Amino acid sequence: MSEEAMLRPSPGIDDLTRPYWDSAAKGELSIQFCSRCERFTHAPSVLCPTCHQSDRLGWKAVSGKGTVYSYTVIHGSRIPGFDPEVPYLVAMIELVEQPALHLVANVTDVDPHGVEVGDAVEVHFDDRIGDVVLPQFRLTG
Repeated sequence: MSEEAMLRPSPGIDDLTRPYWDSAAKGELSIQFCSRCERFTHAPSVLCPTCHQSDRLGWKAVSGKGTVYSYTVIHGSRIPGFDPEVPYLVAMIELVEQPALHLVANVTDVDPHGVEVGDAVEVHFDDRIGDVVLPQFRLTG
């Protein structure tokens, strides 16, 4: 691992988000799911935002396929560890499992200026920052 990658901050992991990160460490994308209203929710929550229940929330694996819903290209960073990455693309990905099921991640392995809203993507997992595996996305097709 490069020195720059070691400087990158790790996401905050707590009891609520741990299943997401544990799943990613196994190479699987899991999203919180309410068995009462049968809706996914992301980011993780203590109450389902649809039916407002808490006792029916669990985690369910998803396909990792989606489309670019929105994005921005980052051209400069004041955060240590990100400088070698610029320019990079941060996107809101809409997963195929449910309309408006979004998560924010990088789209990698592509010219950041070559991505468009609606492009098909699929998840891959990046373990370059140490003890956390990050779900990231790549263009498909």
